[in-house]
Amino acid sequence: MLKWIIHSGLRKFSKRYDYDNQYMHRLVDTSTSVGVGIACLPLLSQFRRPKEAVDIWAGAMLASTLDGGCSQCADLIVKQAVEAGVSEAKLAACRQGSAKQAGEVGLGFRFAVAVIQDDAARDELRREIDLRFGNSAVVSATLAAATGRMFPVMKRGLGRAAISPVYLYDPEALPTDKNARP
Repeated sequence: MLKWIIHSGLRKFSKRYDYDNQYMHRLVDTSTSVGVGIACLPLLSQFRRPKEAVDIWAGAMLASTLDGGCSQCADLIVKQAVEAGVSEAKLAACRQGSAKQAGEVGLGFRFAVAVIQDDAARDELRREIDLRFGNSAVVSATLAAATGRMFPVMKRGLGRAAISPVYLYDPEALPTDKNARP
């Protein structure tokens, strides 16, 4: 019964966002406990606090998902972010390498890139997010940076998609790390 409920939720999600989530169904079919885990992942990945900082979350989630290398997953994040009121133009700017010109979306994007690449710029960016929006926004951006790449990695591991890396970072986003990938 629990698997049926989880599968039902996944079908609704797939229809709502026009997203192929067959890899998630495979995980649920493997184990009910894995299915419950999949169902709970949005509690982390979709944590968007405070409401005024949704742009920070969106930028961080997009950066992490792009780092995972799945354009279909990145498109899903864009749909979810736009649905939450985030500017599609600012998300596009981040995807095109202009995160510094993308306002708060770009701030979240640059923060996630710095966290993922273990660049010292993360400390200054974290302080800026904290000063402007508080600790909840830092937690939101941190969780987004950590979880956005999980879904592309799961897809790759299950052989569900031919995923190629999509590294579209602003070359000036991380001025302290000359050896970081583009």
